[in-house]
This record gives sequence, structure tokens and C-alpha cells, in this order.
Amino acid sequence: MDKLTETRTRKPIAVWALIADLILLGLGGLYGGVLFILDPSGASMGVPLSLLDGLPLSDFLLPGLFLLGVMGLAPLALVVAVWRRWPRTWLALMALGAVLLLWLAGEFVLWGYQAPIQIITSVLCAGLLGFGLLPSTRGWLRAPDLA
Repeated sequence: MDKLTETRTRKPIAVWALIADLILLGLGGLYGGVLFILDPSGASMGVPLSLLDGLPLSDFLLPGLFLLGVMGLAPLALVVAVWRRWPRTWLALMALGAVLLLWLAGEFVLWGYQAPIQIITSVLCAGLLGFGLLPSTRGWLRAPDLA
């Protein structure tokens, strides 16, 4: 294998970091989502229903579904997309990062700081966007030349 081909097929460190970030985000989303779906009262996670006062929600079922799908399954699907370098993976990464930023901003505006998981999720979101914006990641995600 010549040096150019090897460079195009070896994942940069930033891509490995992005994959690790997505796995951690996905596992956390699955965990939180499943717990909220199984116990929409939030009691099993120590989250009081009073957090929903003033919102059109009576329990944590819908937030649980969001966590499961958007913060759980989507990042894990993106692991596969990054690994296989599927078309438009970079756009999907940035879209997920934007959705997570909005979700986190909403949490902080509505409730302020409530739990360490907010900081952990914020760091993972920053990692997703940061590693995704690096030139090495963007270059690697471009479709490989077939020539």
C-alpha cells in the first residue's frame, strides 16, 4: 500500500476521539431514555416531576423517548456512519450537535444547573462538534477517491 492510500484509509486520531465521544453519548442516552420510559415519574433517577411544572408534560415519557432516540440511538448510528464514511455523515454530525446544543440550552434556561450529567453531556456535545469540525475529520469523512 502506498503512502497516499494508507493516509486515506487510516483513521485520524480525531476520528477515533469522535467515535469514542459518540459511543459515550449514545450509551448515556440509552440509559437515561430507558429509565425514563420504564419509570416516567422520574423517581428511579431522582428527578422530581416538579421540574415539568409550567411545561405541557405530565411525566418524563416524551423526554425519555427523546433521550433514547436522539441522544441514544442517533449517536450510535453515527458511529457506523463515521466508520463506513457514509455520504452526508458530517452534516448529520453537525445536525445532531445543533439539536443537542438546543436541548442543553433549554435545560439550562428552564432549570439552571441541576446535575453533573448536564456538564458531562455538554462536554460530549462540545467534543462531537469540536472533533467533527477538525480538518482531519472532515477530510477523512469525504468519500474516498475511486481512482
